[in-house]
Amino acid sequence: MSVDRKLGTAMYTIKQAASRLNVSVKTVYRLCQDGLEHYRLGGAIRIDEAQIQRYLEKNRRAECIEPQFLRRPPRIQLRHLRLDP
Repeated sequence: MSVDRKLGTAMYTIKQAASRLNVSVKTVYRLCQDGLEHYRLGGAIRIDEAQIQRYLEKNRRAECIEPQFLRRPPRIQLRHLRLDP
């Protein structure tokens, strides 16, 4: 992480941002493509701490959503049928 002395803000590289967000480098590149604001300085990408905070606030979920595959199907009340000949 480097600090811009004029702005006084922290600027992260892709690898540092991945560490900060606890995701892979590939995920940070994908986030940049999907709307995470970033700066391109020459060939390098830099992400401001404030932009990371804005992205996290924008994508905050109020509740934990259980994945579909972990949900049990509802129990069906089966009634026995009589088959009289």
